[in-house]
Amino acid sequence: GLSYAVPDSTNRRQKDYFKNIASSHPDNPVESYLIYINDDDKEYLFGPSYALPLSDSLSIGATLYYYYRDAEIIRNQLLQFEQGEHFLINYYETREDEGIRPILGLIWEPADTVAIGLSVSQTHIMDNDTHTTDIFRETLSDDPVVIDGQEYDFSDTDAIYFQSRGLDDEEDYPWSGTFSSAWFVSPSLLFTGDVTFHDSEKDIESVINFALGCEYYVTPRLAWRCGAYTDFANTDSLSRGAVNQDENIDIYGFNTSLTLFHKLSNITLGFSYGYG
Repeated sequence: GLSYAVPDSTNRRQKDYFKNIASSHPDNPVESYLIYINDDDKEYLFGPSYALPLSDSLSIGATLYYYYRDAEIIRNQLLQFEQGEHFLINYYETREDEGIRPILGLIWEPADTVAIGLSVSQTHIMDNDTHTTDIFRETLSDDPVVIDGQEYDFSDTDAIYFQSRGLDDEEDYPWSGTFSSAWFVSPSLLFTGDVTFHDSEKDIESVINFALGCEYYVTPRLAWRCGAYTDFANTDSLSRGAVNQDENIDIYGFNTSLTLFHKLSNITLGFSYGYG
């Protein structure tokens, strides 16, 4: 086989404007607060697969994907205070990853109506090009601010912190494994379930996710499918009052669809809902 997949495609956009917010500075509230976020992060996989039956009930297989990731992150925040001070942060990052993602798997059928599967995979980064740009300025303090060992006196209207640097981050991603099962209740009814484990790595935690699915052929040409799943975060839990924390959203989801088959084609109408 030969396949092309987009396992992750994320786009976050936020543009908020707040006025008259209380601040930690006495008698000096935030007159206006602007937040602008635009994150675009996509992963692509392309490559061949090969499977081999070892017996009537056991098969093994492997896929070797070419992996490519393209990301652009823009984060802007501006606070303007009632007494004239301001606080500005601008962050811009671009990232390109190239590598390989091998997948090894097996399927065992202990009975005619039951199938059990196991797969293990890991993404290995072969080349990385990451570039970041930081701009920072604040006039809330009368004392100079030390950033990266250098002193900045923002009372000078010409003072601004600016840093642009390239990074080389060719670290492999954590490995993951999936245990799956399927039960063919009848020729028209199927139940499936899987458990996926993602390993920990540095500042990300290990996590286990679950999924259940059902497929029922109402007629030979009309199939109804539904499923439920979890998508738990692999970051630290949020702490009230702390700042600059990574996102930590545990998502619970449900989806359902109807598929109409016609000769060599089909049309699917579906709905998916996630809450976190």
